[in-house]
Amino acid sequence: MAQDAGGTPIFYDYRIVNAYPHQTSAFTQGLFFHDGALFESTGRYGASSLRKITLATGEIEKITPLPASIFAEGAVGWEGSIFLLTWRAGKGFIFDHETFKQTGDFDYAGEGWGLTHDGEKLIMSDGASDLRFLDPETLEETGRLPVTLQGRPLHNLNELEWIDGEIFANIWQSEFIVRIDLKSGVVTGVIDLRDLLNADDITPGQTDVLNGIAYDAETGRLFVTGKNWPKLFEIELIEMGVSQGAVSKQVKILEDYIGAQLFDRRPEGLSLTQEGIMLRDSVAPAFDSLHSAFSRYSRRAPRSNRFRLATTASFASYFLAPRINAFAAALPHIDLEILTSDRVVDFAREDIDLSIRYGAGDWGDLICSEVAPGLLLPVCTPDVLNRAKNKNAAGLIASSERRIQVFSSNEWRAWEQQADIALSTAAPAFIFEHFVVAMQAVLAGQGYALLPQILVSQHLTSGEIVLFSGNTVKWGQTFHFARPPAKQNQPMVRDVIAWFSAAASE
Repeated sequence: MAQDAGGTPIFYDYRIVNAYPHQTSAFTQGLFFHDGALFESTGRYGASSLRKITLATGEIEKITPLPASIFAEGAVGWEGSIFLLTWRAGKGFIFDHETFKQTGDFDYAGEGWGLTHDGEKLIMSDGASDLRFLDPETLEETGRLPVTLQGRPLHNLNELEWIDGEIFANIWQSEFIVRIDLKSGVVTGVIDLRDLLNADDITPGQTDVLNGIAYDAETGRLFVTGKNWPKLFEIELIEMGVSQGAVSKQVKILEDYIGAQLFDRRPEGLSLTQEGIMLRDSVAPAFDSLHSAFSRYSRRAPRSNRFRLATTASFASYFLAPRINAFAAALPHIDLEILTSDRVVDFAREDIDLSIRYGAGDWGDLICSEVAPGLLLPVCTPDVLNRAKNKNAAGLIASSERRIQVFSSNEWRAWEQQADIALSTAAPAFIFEHFVVAMQAVLAGQGYALLPQILVSQHLTSGEIVLFSGNTVKWGQTFHFARPPAKQNQPMVRDVIAWFSAAASE
């Protein structure tokens, strides 16, 4: 496995060779071949099991349920046994690989996640950035290997598979598998498995994350699946270099996602279209601003009271970043660490104190409360409004200016009814998945949008943007504080929530 001198891993695409049925009831934690047969361990309390699977049909040949108090994790075959980890019980189990009869158990510190072996030792992950080595005879830990990606620790190592001297590892809550050099711990390859499942294969609320890697050493075949997935895939890896074909593929993916032609294809190469230039100019300043603000904050002297806040890039960019100094002045005892992501935080497995998410605020057992009411404001720059006929909403909608839309068009239909202005005459919309891009497009004068009041308030005050209509939209979704009950009364959590609530009401 090679990588460039700077430590950049090689990236891989995939080709689906075959797709096989997979039990959607299987919350896959471990997947492996042993003596030519396919085995799977499944998790969740009250549903954990060890299974032997028929590859072609997905049918269960043999199964042993585990006690309801056990949350099973990764598993691997070793000689005539199967070793299986548990999540938080601090205990592993040993089974006969033919009868599934339990023949022993063993203890270990911390959590258990993934498990494999290299023919000499068992190799275990615990969700952190280290791989642990266990003696297969004594089950004692014999060492650890830190895993790094471009010089930084790589956390959330999950299901593991040893393949020809390398460790393949799922990265929890992602659609990527990494290839790890077992001598150095360096990530030498990243496998991009996005879009393995078609939309028709996904059941909302059931289909979970990618997890499960199995390598059939006898045939050289590689298999992957996910938690509660309906399919198990045999895949072939395709190295993604800088060839024209690889570049063209990524360009096409981007254009399909945006819904516009961003590049002109010419014999001498690619050049940006006008829409491509607009998008480039819209996106770049947002990331530059976010990097600059957080870099200034991170260089401050460390404090002992670290507080980890997970939030979206849009909230971090347009609400928090301009107020970093105010936060530090009001709460000087808190060392704030900001993690930006659009996924829902798993407080049980992640070291997060508080999450600020956008949505309806109905995230399971988490305690959720609004940061600010869900109010969408119709905004654009003064120049965009001045170009419109009569400099009003009707003239803007009838102009060639682009509507900038986030998620669905439902909020625009609500605005249309209130304003009594038909959108049928409007120019085609730019549709973005994230507020951070839509906001930057508006600030760059590329169109008009409905955006959350909490994100645009400072820009309205400064005059960078204006309201083009008095018709606002009360929306069922907004930014919420989300935290588990165990953190509800922690002093720092209360202090941070109080500060954000006060700042949002200004």
